[in-house]
Amino acid sequence: MFKIDVSDTYNYPVTVAMLDEKGKVKKSSFTAIFKRLPQDDIDRLFAGIADESASDEQWVDEILAGWEGIKDADGKEVPFTEANKRKVCGIHPVRPSIIKAWGESLQEVARKN
Repeated sequence: MFKIDVSDTYNYPVTVAMLDEKGKVKKSSFTAIFKRLPQDDIDRLFAGIADESASDEQWVDEILAGWEGIKDADGKEVPFTEANKRKVCGIHPVRPSIIKAWGESLQEVARKN
């Protein structure tokens, strides 16, 4: 049975690979809460890649509804706010990692079917 009453969001892991102070790659992860977009919006986002009209920041604004597992230097959970989103997504390569995970989440459904 196919149920059309689905949640507006879903969770998916994001892995961020960054260089540490010694130049070694360190991977960390958090859970993104992605918006469940209608197919027309997904098509529009992918069209933005083709004509280069969409920036990474615009993509993240369109797809990210929240997060879990992002902590500050003291180990306290960083709440999802617009200011915190700008701060966290300003750290390279967080934005591309979020976009990559979102794309993987779309492919995951296709692979499981």
